[in-house]
Amino acid sequence: MLTLIADRADLQLVGYGEFLQESGYDVIAAEGSEATILEANAAAPDVVLVHLREPVLETLELCRRIRAGALTRRVSIIVLTEIDDVHVRDRIIGAGAAMIVRTPVPYPALFLRVRRMLAAKHRVPRHQRRVSGSLGA
Repeated sequence: MLTLIADRADLQLVGYGEFLQESGYDVIAAEGSEATILEANAAAPDVVLVHLREPVLETLELCRRIRAGALTRRVSIIVLTEIDDVHVRDRIIGAGAAMIVRTPVPYPALFLRVRRMLAAKHRVPRHQRRVSGSLGA
């Protein structure tokens, strides 16, 4: 599974990325919003980790642009934030984030959230599972 870190200068994101890498995930990093969008379109990661900071609009636009890409429409965007404003959180989800995680979050807790999100994303819904064998045989 490939994880894209949206800002390689963000020490907190880099720390989370290093932990995910040590846990067996492939991790790449970009420098800023434009580079993140280009890298997401080139690499089609499973997850993008973004740290919400001011200005909030930049993070909202990043989420929208990732969601707008043909190759990145289904990428899971996880936004890490210290902001506890419910209106801001609603706007983040509305812009396309799959999950908001309040920071600081322990590395193992973030790893479990990423793992569960990816497992759910790749799980085949029960009604779409194929039954092995033939009926009546």
